[in-house]
Amino acid sequence: MFTTIYRHEYGTLDTLRHVLVQGVMNTQTVAALERCTGKNEGLFDSFERGSPEYQELLGTRIGRMVAYLVLGAFPRGTRKISRISCERTLGYNVRFLTAAAGR
Repeated sequence: MFTTIYRHEYGTLDTLRHVLVQGVMNTQTVAALERCTGKNEGLFDSFERGSPEYQELLGTRIGRMVAYLVLGAFPRGTRKISRISCERTLGYNVRFLTAAAGR
């Protein structure tokens, strides 16, 4: 469904570089974000692929949704989620950075 919406709005999926989720409220994801980043307001954290924090965040409900989007959008093995960045201002904002699988 997300892939269809993106294609309708932007044409090709080759332009998809970031998936931004703003105002995260899912309790499982918020708990994982608090474990990974702490509870300090305004902090910015970034987790590289393969780190324990990256694995935990990708395993949350929102992380899995983004993974499904990327898996469904591109041919198998061509793209990956290379980094997850988190910011807490008035709630959590999470950015998933995609890259070519060879990088």
